[in-house]
Amino acid sequence: MLRRQARLRREYIYRKSIEDRERTILEKKQKLKNALDDNNQIPTDLQKDAVDLQKTLDWDDKGADGLTTHIDDEYKWAGVEDPKIMVTTSRDPSSKLKQFAKEMKLIFPNSQRINRGNYEIKQIIEACRANDVTDLVILHEHRGVPDGLVVCHLPYGPTAYFTLSNVIMRHDIPDVGTMSEAYPHLIFNKLTTRLGRRVMNILKYLFPVPKEESKRVMTFANEDDFISYRHHVYKKSEEGKDIELSEVGPRFEMQLYQIILGTIDTKDSADVEWVTHSEVSNESNTSVDLTGIISIQRDIEEIKQNLEGGLKKIDLENATKDLVKSSDLEVIVTTIVKNLFKEFTSSIETKIDKKVSEVIEEMQEKIDALSIENENLREKAEVAMKSLSATKKELHQNERLTREAITSSNYNEQYSRKNNIRVINFPWRERQDLRADFISKVKRDMNVELEERDVVAIHRIPSDKLGPKPLIVRLFSSDVKRRVMREKKNLQDHVRFYDDISKRNIELMKRLNETEWFSDVWYFNCGVYGRISDGLQLKFNIFDDIFLRLRQRK
Repeated sequence: MLRRQARLRREYIYRKSIEDRERTILEKKQKLKNALDDNNQIPTDLQKDAVDLQKTLDWDDKGADGLTTHIDDEYKWAGVEDPKIMVTTSRDPSSKLKQFAKEMKLIFPNSQRINRGNYEIKQIIEACRANDVTDLVILHEHRGVPDGLVVCHLPYGPTAYFTLSNVIMRHDIPDVGTMSEAYPHLIFNKLTTRLGRRVMNILKYLFPVPKEESKRVMTFANEDDFISYRHHVYKKSEEGKDIELSEVGPRFEMQLYQIILGTIDTKDSADVEWVTHSEVSNESNTSVDLTGIISIQRDIEEIKQNLEGGLKKIDLENATKDLVKSSDLEVIVTTIVKNLFKEFTSSIETKIDKKVSEVIEEMQEKIDALSIENENLREKAEVAMKSLSATKKELHQNERLTREAITSSNYNEQYSRKNNIRVINFPWRERQDLRADFISKVKRDMNVELEERDVVAIHRIPSDKLGPKPLIVRLFSSDVKRRVMREKKNLQDHVRFYDDISKRNIELMKRLNETEWFSDVWYFNCGVYGRISDGLQLKFNIFDDIFLRLRQRK
């Protein structure tokens, strides 16, 4: 599943890169064609490629309504398969948001509501993809009031973000009608621009194709970039001439503020297709707000009227006859400024000293609190270190005891097998008397006389290899075993005798052989031995450090 998703994602990104390259070439051709048709100067960025582009213009026709875009891939199954919608909320939703989510589930046919819980967005997206969900609708709130709607198209986007306002739910609408479950007819008003058509596609493909006789109608009407949503059912009058509309709710206004070319879990890395508060419709109000300018003009007129009765030059001359000279005025002003500056300096110094004292006192309190906290942390660290030391000591003791127990267990197991022989390729037949056949085989091939009491037990053991299953033979004593093992070289018919070695000793012998430091490795009398090239012979335990033993030579 993960490989398939990764492959489909790579294919989608590859198609999108080709589409972007073709769109760039088409835009350059269109600019060049417009410049040639209007007899204008060719744009600077096109002068280098103008000749090559002009050659291809003769072969271009009007064709379809433009290049195929990512929308063709995103909504290629729209109308063929019914959409499958999943509705959820932000974390810790209020009761009002939960109720709103239930009503939104009733709006979308074939939809399901999932409780958000502690799930992350990425987990929800992966679950939706695994269950072939086409769109994920996420509702947000602010202080218990629904204020956000996110529509994420799956599996690879786009994702549209809307703000919600004036949300009125079903139980708040007077004389609310009965909710129909029929597939609704959709009405889109004033969504005629390129962005408007994009928004219309995102909303339209949330609903399956309705039947002609469906009495359910949903309206998305754009006015000044606010999309008003209304939900009605209608019925014809008894005469069949009039139609009665009944609102079933809910109702709200939507405003688009972002579209990204990806799913919501890839918001940080996905390309942004559109993000502003620009107009969604070409019929939105584009007039300039002139109220501020009109107000300024009105204030200017009032100022002019007030100045008409003001002082004139002759009035000013008469009034200034008794004023002081400029030199005296300079002395007075200088004295006043100096006094004001002294007072200001003194006031500033006082305030600064007071503020510094407050800051020092506050910082000292914080330092004291940090010192106390640091002392508490140090005491806790000491307690933790003591506990850790005791735990380590106990762990080392347990490890030592465990190794001793395993070593003793391995020795006891090997000692119990001391008189055992493992026999390979011993012939098998129906109703076989293994004891008699074994005694006969030893006497015939090895010339060793055994009595029935010398063979204490004999049986076959399971094996995954082809051929006869191996035998385990338990002999009466070590002397009997030594007499048999001394003559094992005389065995015939591919039959082989081996010591019955425990699993841990076999692994130890394998480790010794893998080091390539030993010329011989063998088992003898419940022990494993190794000999290096200079003749040094050592006995090894299952937990021995082989390199350390060789370096110490003991």
